[in-house]
Amino acid sequence: MRLPGALTALLLAAGLLTVPSAAARAAGCSGNSTKPSANQSAGRRPVIFVHGWTADGNALTGTGKALAERTGKRIQPFYFDYGTNSTTWAAHVLVAGCLADYIAAVSDAFAKKRGGDRKVVLVGHSMGGLASLYAARDVKTTDRIGGLVTFDTPYLGSPFGNTRVAEILQRSVGGKLIPPIGSDAQVCLGQHRDGAGPAKGCAGVLPPFLPVAAGVTTIAGDITVKRTFGPFHVYDVPLSSDGIVSVDSQHGYLQMRRKADWPKGQKIRLRNATCTTTNDSMIRTLTAAGGGGAIGATLEIIAELKVDENALDGLLADRLTPALVVYLGVAAMTAECSHTKVTSHGGALDQAAEALKEYLDLLDPGTTVRDLKPVTSAGRVAPGWTAVDAPDAGGLDCSFNSASPSARKGDIYYCSPSAAAADACWVEAGGDSMLCLQDPMGRTVARLWMEGSVGAMQPSGPARYSGTPLPIRLDLDSGTRCRLRNGGSWDAQESDPDLAGFYRCDNGEAVWAKQNSPGIDRSSKTWTVRTGKATGGLTKRKVRTAYYVATAD
Repeated sequence: MRLPGALTALLLAAGLLTVPSAAARAAGCSGNSTKPSANQSAGRRPVIFVHGWTADGNALTGTGKALAERTGKRIQPFYFDYGTNSTTWAAHVLVAGCLADYIAAVSDAFAKKRGGDRKVVLVGHSMGGLASLYAARDVKTTDRIGGLVTFDTPYLGSPFGNTRVAEILQRSVGGKLIPPIGSDAQVCLGQHRDGAGPAKGCAGVLPPFLPVAAGVTTIAGDITVKRTFGPFHVYDVPLSSDGIVSVDSQHGYLQMRRKADWPKGQKIRLRNATCTTTNDSMIRTLTAAGGGGAIGATLEIIAELKVDENALDGLLADRLTPALVVYLGVAAMTAECSHTKVTSHGGALDQAAEALKEYLDLLDPGTTVRDLKPVTSAGRVAPGWTAVDAPDAGGLDCSFNSASPSARKGDIYYCSPSAAAADACWVEAGGDSMLCLQDPMGRTVARLWMEGSVGAMQPSGPARYSGTPLPIRLDLDSGTRCRLRNGGSWDAQESDPDLAGFYRCDNGEAVWAKQNSPGIDRSSKTWTVRTGKATGGLTKRKVRTAYYVATAD
């Protein structure tokens, strides 16, 4: 069945669609959205949650918390609020325009933390999905949206939009799901597809597609009514709807426009959140609502098996019969995957989390591996680097020909003593001194002499390699930089005495790992480490950049 978006009923459930007053428009964008700089972290991707009609920025906080947990706390939720204008059509500047500004602000704040990466992900419920698309028209958002997840968004409008049939639902359930007949919302939510524009008088044209690089996941609430007779299951009535928006409309991202205009190469995922309610549950819901008149008549209708024939006729003929309207309205009040409940439905949340994790993986470029090349193959300081004479360390011993633990090839040596920080050294031209990279955070090498109390202990052959090389420097997603440990005595980590310190970081912490381990988890494209002080717990961090040492050409 194709019932493009029974959305109106529920989105408009609370008198949702009225035109804001001039004073409300003059007030501009709401100040109740999450502050763009709040809790920004280079290790957590910003996800902006956009609520539907008649709601506000608090409507999706539970959804945001649930998805943060389901994604392993890889996201930082931000809640966009347009509650003061929530009865305004999604294309309006007070909705889409304010959202575009908010996307840019959150993106900029994230870039300050992460450096260069401005991508955010959007999650929209109902009209929030349409607002997200309209916001994408603004040039300031073009390269900032990394993906979109929508819950029950009416891409193709609603059978309750721009028709008189909504009066049936209004009478059936006491007017709780439908805005005033003929309101702006009802008109703008008229059915459309294949490039046909919204009804005359609606603000703006059809929503645009997102940039091809941004994936789109549409999650559709899909209710089935289980007809029972006493203890017996008689048959099912599949509504193909969340009670307010049809599955067809919820998945109608592409069908909004002509096939010739569909974006080529964009990844689009269609997911259903299914649930079952019973006719008994529907009757109990209406009974609890109280009242007589139309509601009492609706109770009598649902109790009659013969009403199912009329509802099924509507499903098969793709038209709203009186019985089908009743079923949709009451199911919207009852079912766990209905329009108002889908954002807390376990199956829908799992599907949203799956989509978010895929977006996060695609947006995460992985750990970048680079080489620091301060010395040429001729033993001279490379361009862009300088050499300074280091304080006397008592003479170097490089005679054992051990390769630097941070080199992957070439004659780069590890020398002693460890106090000289000579774990990445090159023989300087002339042969009586070494150029050592003591501080991989800077652009200076130290000149150390192979003489003194230890005597002239220069390398006698090529560097000998063993074990897995470790980067000399790690740049973490927190902005912290860490230098490979080179000897010395370190305290044990109180949470696990079997851990050893591998790196010392510029924030006073260390990188800890099991002794005799590689020190870094390289099991995915983004390497991770555990950081912390000798006392207290440890935090898992992503390695943004890992630096080895190499010889310049």
